[in-house]
This record gives sequence, structure tokens and C-alpha cells, in this order.
Amino acid sequence: MTSLLSPEITRWVLAEAARDEHNCFDWSPPHYCHICGEPVALKDQLRHVGTHRRAARREADAQKAAATKRLRAMSRLRHEGRKA
Repeated sequence: MTSLLSPEITRWVLAEAARDEHNCFDWSPPHYCHICGEPVALKDQLRHVGTHRRAARREADAQKAAATKRLRAMSRLRHEGRKA
């Protein structure tokens, strides 16, 4: 499931879905998802929104890990520069 929207809009849609998961979908059948554009049955909407939430959380965790890795590398280089 890939998002058709920017990360900011995806966050906004997921925030709206936190109040009511039906806000993430079109009102008329076949109930297309606003994030990925897939048609989702009414009974599967909660699970589908949960999938998007987990994907957004994984992406945020990966970005945080990459930033931490860069910071540690810069700190290590700075420390090695002081030694030499």
C-alpha cells in the first residue's frame, strides 16, 4: 500500500481517521481510501486504517534511525578529528 498523498496530508487524514475511521474513505460505494485509493469494504475499514498507521509509524521510525545514525557518524568524525 503506497500513499498517493504527501506525508503532511497523510498525517492529517490519519488524524481524522482517529476520530472516526470512516473519515478516511469515500462515503459512496466502493468506499475508496483517501490515502492509497484502494476500494475497501465497510467491514475492513478499521483494519485498513490500522495498516496505514503502522506504515506511517515504520516510516517515521526509519527516518529517526537514519538521523541518529548520521548524528553518531558526525560525532565520531568530530571526535576523531580532535584526537589527530
